[in-house]
Amino acid sequence: MAALSLAYIRWLQQASAARATVFALLGLALVASNYLGWALLALLLFDAWRHGAPARTARRQVLALAALFAVAALPLLPSALGLIEPGSAWPRWTLGAGLNAVYNLFVLFASEAVAPWYWRWSLPVGVAVAASLALAWRHAAPLARRLALDAAVLFLLLAVLGALNTKRLLILMPWVVLSLGTALVCAPPRQRQGLALALLVIGALGWLGTLTRAHYAAMHFVEPWRELAAQTAPRCAQGRWCSPTAGHFPSNCTRR
Repeated sequence: MAALSLAYIRWLQQASAARATVFALLGLALVASNYLGWALLALLLFDAWRHGAPARTARRQVLALAALFAVAALPLLPSALGLIEPGSAWPRWTLGAGLNAVYNLFVLFASEAVAPWYWRWSLPVGVAVAASLALAWRHAAPLARRLALDAAVLFLLLAVLGALNTKRLLILMPWVVLSLGTALVCAPPRQRQGLALALLVIGALGWLGTLTRAHYAAMHFVEPWRELAAQTAPRCAQGRWCSPTAGHFPSNCTRR
């Protein structure tokens, strides 16, 4: 994503065939490696059509890239549609979907090491996240702001389709980080200090939650693996096999 974003920015600066080729190759790699890659590329090409160079050559390159990415993504379309929650109707926005979106936005910054229901930890993080987003939106460079908006559009689309979860947040983070980074550079001194302090609070509490391992939102991160290994090793030595896929792990051991 970082290389793709850089290639996109360079291509916007000069719509040459060489830069378009680099962007195309990185875009194809994204399509092949992530089911959401085609959606991100569609947002980028829409941005290029609206804000790129109006020259005829640039417009032709946008159309050619759109056709290339569409053909590349076509075989992955069934798998991409499989991300949608079964039985969901579009548009679909319920209280549960809204709460899930808020939770995933929180996790996008703080990680699952700090669950929102631990108020002493999550409240400062939530305030810091809100302050960071507000300052980044106001002071980020125009292109970085547009990319962050693209990430927000995809975030909301996933939420509406019932396909939003923590596994799909990582691909959105580079554009959020880009907007935060440019805001740190472009903001006036006082706002820059406020943004830096907010990010420091998020990072410090997130790492503190990771180290203490007492406030995780996802319990599978804090399973007592040492105790589980001590319980299962003797059973495996007796010729049993153990499956962690069903039931309580240590007790799910049977004879071969």
